[in-house]
Amino acid sequence: TASFSVGQPEVPAESGTLLIDLPSGEVTRLADARRIAPFWAPDGEALLSLTADPNRGGERFRWEVHDLSGALVGHSDPMVSSATMIQSYLPFAAQYAQTLTPWSPDGSRFVFAGAVEGQAGIWLQDATAQGGSTRLTDGEVAIWSPR
Repeated sequence: TASFSVGQPEVPAESGTLLIDLPSGEVTRLADARRIAPFWAPDGEALLSLTADPNRGGERFRWEVHDLSGALVGHSDPMVSSATMIQSYLPFAAQYAQTLTPWSPDGSRFVFAGAVEGQAGIWLQDATAQGGSTRLTDGEVAIWSPR
């Protein structure tokens, strides 16, 4: 399965993130909003991506987990991404996704760097929880070890 973000800001109905099953060609609309920094779960059954928080406008973001049917199964608390993540990692997310991942090896959690409710740091999120991110430590970049 592949994921693609498509968008034409002037035509919202044509915008969104699509999952395409490559063998069958079946297309599933993952979300109506464009997403950045997609990362597949280790088992390939979920996609983690960053999007504007629907309740906070364009200034805050949240990480969302969608299953292959397109259902939202979990998300982080609203956050402001760290400057290092915005400048040095997010523009190159497609390349980093090949070697670095925010996913835990078992796919049950993910980490992210940013400020939640004004508190900056490294945060841990259960992949199927609706918020409830836990601050781990100070930091500007979060990547999970493959072990």
